[in-house]
Amino acid sequence: MAGGFLDTAKHSQVVLYRRVDDNWTSAQLINVKKMEAEHTLREDPFMHPGDMLFVPKNKISKIKPFLPNANMGGYFPIP
Repeated sequence: MAGGFLDTAKHSQVVLYRRVDDNWTSAQLINVKKMEAEHTLREDPFMHPGDMLFVPKNKISKIKPFLPNANMGGYFPIP
C-alpha cells in the first residue's frame, strides 16, 4: 500500500513497531532484502492497525548531499 522502497532505503534493517499494551511497544527487525533474495516470506509479518514501520536511509543517501554533482557541467558551461 505504501508504494515500495525509495532508492535511499536500507531495506535490510526495517523496524516494525507494535503496541503491546498502553505502556509497552515491541520492536522487530525485518530483513526485507534477505526475504527478496531468498524468495521466502517466512519473516513477512502480518500488519495490524496501529503498527508503524521505520525504514532507515542507506549510507549513500546520508553522504550524497556532500558529494560533488557530476551533472552541473550540463547546466553551466565549463571553460
